[in-house]
Amino acid sequence: MMRLLWFVIKLVVIVGFVIWLANQPGTASIRWHGYIIETSAAFLALCFFIVAFIMLVIHNVWHFIKEGPRTWRLRRKLKKLEDGHQFITKGLIAIAAGDAAEAGRLAIDARKLLGTTTTTLLLQAQAAQLAGDHHVANQIFLTMAAEPDSAVLGYRGLIMSAVRNKNWEEVERQVEKLRRLKPETPWLNVIRFEIAARQGQWQTAKAALAQATSAQLLDPIQ
Repeated sequence: MMRLLWFVIKLVVIVGFVIWLANQPGTASIRWHGYIIETSAAFLALCFFIVAFIMLVIHNVWHFIKEGPRTWRLRRKLKKLEDGHQFITKGLIAIAAGDAAEAGRLAIDARKLLGTTTTTLLLQAQAAQLAGDHHVANQIFLTMAAEPDSAVLGYRGLIMSAVRNKNWEEVERQVEKLRRLKPETPWLNVIRFEIAARQGQWQTAKAALAQATSAQLLDPIQ
C-alpha cells in the first residue's frame, strides 16, 4: 500500500512539473556539427525525462540480470530456514503432546531443510526417546557430544538416559567426560552430588552440593 502511494505521489509531481513547464514560454536551440535544432523548452525537458527514464530502465534490467540469481538463491534459502524452523516448533509441540510419530516426521522434515544442526539433532533424539527407541536416541546424543557446540546437550542426553536406566557407572563415566570438557556446566554438580551420595562418598557429595547451592541450582540448606 505504501509503495503504491509513493508511486502515485511521484507520478503526480512529474506530471505537474511537465504541465508547468509546457505552459512556460521560451525556445531552446542546439548547434551540433553545423546542424541547428530548435524546439520548445518544454519539449526539450520532456526528451530529457524520456532519456533519463530509459537509462533508469536499462540500469534496473542490468542490475536484475547481474544480481537476480543471487537474490533468488538468498530468498530461497531464507524460505527454507523459515520452513525448517516452523517444523522444529511444530516438532517440539508434538513432543509436548506425546505424539512420537508426528515429532519424528517433523524432525526429518526439519533436517532436510536445515541440515544436521544442534536443534534438528536434538528434536530427532527427543522424538526417538518418546517412541522408545533409546538406542537411536543415544547414537544421536553421541554425535552431539562429539561436536563442541552441542557437546553439553549431547552429554546431558546420555547422562539422563543412563539415570533412567539406573546405570550409575555409565552416569559417572559421562559426567567425568563432561566435567573434563566443560567443568563450568552448572547442573553437573547436582548429578555429581547424586552419584557421590549413592556411593557413600560424603565429602565429594558435600563439595558438589556446596557448588550446586552457590550456583543457585538448589535452595540453601537451612
